[in-house]
Amino acid sequence: MPLVLILVAALATGGAAQEDPLRDTVQRLRALTSRADLTPENVFLDEQVGLLIERCRRAPAGSFVVERLDLAMKDFLDASERIIEAKSGRLGDDRSEEMRFLMARDLERTYFRIQQGDYFERQSQGSSVTQYVRVARRLYQVARAAYDDREYARVRLLSEASRDIIMGVERLAQAEIGVPDPPRLPEG
Repeated sequence: MPLVLILVAALATGGAAQEDPLRDTVQRLRALTSRADLTPENVFLDEQVGLLIERCRRAPAGSFVVERLDLAMKDFLDASERIIEAKSGRLGDDRSEEMRFLMARDLERTYFRIQQGDYFERQSQGSSVTQYVRVARRLYQVARAAYDDREYARVRLLSEASRDIIMGVERLAQAEIGVPDPPRLPEG
């Protein structure tokens, strides 16, 4: 049984009579992990969300760390859902020049967001952060190839998934280091 399914089963039975603030996240994760069409990126993200749920359960309820981890998990689940949608093959496509321009700008934003992932990677002590950034880069490359093939709906979904991952990485870094002093720019 894959690790993520074991984690989801354990999380689903771990609830007591009180309301579980992570219930929606667990339900989304359960729905995703029950699918047969998962990519390696989905499996990685879903496993990481399972681990983050456990980490949230060990942290003080209502803390800054739990808030950041909760938002990161939602970002990773959003990315996982977008990956599945991009893979579905049921995408309508606008192949106009205007859409080509819009998707070029979208990919450019994603490219620079991934560059920010390198910064968050340096700020974070978590070993999985490097893997998240790699997955975001890989999705960007697939989106870029879809752009060349004029599959703009797929470009949009994969580009958004890549940005979702980096946003999640940013939130993980915030959970780990709190609120750091902002970096200084070199003179020049």
